[in-house]
Order: sequence, then C-alpha cells, then structure tokens
Amino acid sequence: MIFSGKESVLETIKIYASADIVLAYHGAAAANMIFAPHSATFIEVSTFSDSFDAKAWRSNMRNLQELRPDLKLLTYRIPLYHGWPEMNLTQVDVHPDADHFIKELSNVSLRPADIRNIMEIIRRTLHDEKIGRTSRRT
Repeated sequence: MIFSGKESVLETIKIYASADIVLAYHGAAAANMIFAPHSATFIEVSTFSDSFDAKAWRSNMRNLQELRPDLKLLTYRIPLYHGWPEMNLTQVDVHPDADHFIKELSNVSLRPADIRNIMEIIRRTLHDEKIGRTSRRT
C-alpha cells in the first residue's frame, strides 16, 4: 500500500494499523507508526549530512524507540551522491545550514542496488517474523 500523506486521519490510522512493514524516507510520517501493530517493522531511508558519508543525517529512530519499544526499527542510509546524482556535493560541505539544505532536497533516487538491498532487508524481516510465529506456536 502506498501512503501519500493526502489521506484522511482515519485512512492513515487504518493504513498504519494494518502494516507489518513500513518503508519510508525520513520525515514526519514516521509518527504514524504509533498506530502500527505490535512488533511491526519500520525501515527508515535516510542519508548522510556530508559528502564523505561520515556523519549520519536525521533519523526518527530514537523517538520511535521511546514511544514504541515493541517495534523493529531499521535505518537504511543512502549516500548523497546516490540519492541526488545531479547535485554538486561540495554544496553540502560548504553550506552554512547543511541540515536544512538536505531537508529541502526532493525526489530521492534509489539505485537498483539500493532497491535490492532494501528488498533483502524486507525478505529477512518477513523470514524472521515467520520463524517467530512458528516458534511461538510450539
């Protein structure tokens, strides 16, 4: 299911309440995970705040962990040069407010390798969830 952010409050609650796995780029929509079922997985896609991939950019994971310790929380970071290949990376390193500069970027590009990696994370999560359900029955 795709969540666009244009849904009503009730539709939003229904979407998140029925999700086993949510994949989303960093943003306020992560707050909707408060409606997710027990032990759901949230995969946040984020980036780095420098051109050297040395400093992680924003993440909602700490706040979500405090609110919903039952959730499985994962972060997948894409390098700036992968997410925005047309960007001159030196802009980030010299920008006086790199945090907001990155926040204003749009249309994150995922490379085929990123998609494969994310799909593998989802596959492993579903496998682990299936194993967990089986072991709880026995």
